Amino acid sequence: MTHSGLWPSTVNNWNQLAGDSARNMERYSRKDVFEIIGVVAIVLSLAVVAFEVRQNTAAVRSTAIQAVSEQATDAIALVVENADLRDAIDAADRGTADEKQLRHVNTFYALILRLQLNRYLQSEVGAIDRQVILKMGGRATVYNSPSFRSYWNNIKENQPDNFREYMENDVFSLEAISPDFTPN
Repeated sequence: MTHSGLWPSTVNNWNQLAGDSARNMERYSRKDVFEIIGVVAIVLSLAVVAFEVRQNTAAVRSTAIQAVSEQATDAIALVVENADLRDAIDAADRGTADEKQLRHVNTFYALILRLQLNRYLQSEVGAIDRQVILKMGGRATVYNSPSFRSYWNNIKENQPDNFREYMENDVFSLEAISPDFTPN
């Protein structure tokens, strides 16, 4: 065997190795490209999901604000449209209400207290900011009336502790919003 006899087979082996390496490199580069595309697709999917969650959160907040607003409007309409209720509230505040008027007033106060509880719960779950809730009627003058305070004192022990704190600290301890209040 001569040196020159080994050379062609060595060259062929080198060429074969070089071809295998090129094919392996090509195969690995395709694999890497597909992995990168997969990672980018996952990241984009997560970005789309995050955007949709933000949109959904905004929609939930908007719906909650609308519901609280409608409930407050319904409560106001009840007083505006019902002269007997207005007279009963006035008599209760003066301390001259009869039993029927007191039942009428207490039923109305139960309704608006439920509205206040709904406001509180909406703020607790983060659907609406507490300051927005309070500005949307949470500090209405009715909550500072003598007859409502009397009603509250009679039923407050039956309310959840956190709600009682909210009423005492956020609703009663602050001055009522005037009727000409306009939110920012």
